Amino acid sequence: MANLMLKKIFIDSKISTKAQLPLELTEGQKACLRLVAQHYTSKEIARELGIM
Repeated sequence: MANLMLKKIFIDSKISTKAQLPLELTEGQKACLRLVAQHYTSKEIARELGIM
């Protein structure tokens, strides 16, 4: 599901031809995106990932 969300974001957004898209996400970014896809709040994500 997270991969589908990313594809939609990149396809739907109007990105300048000069912009560089990341070739792949870090493990932390993937973990964060999974939680976003599960409707976690920012605070919940921070707690889950040990940021707060």
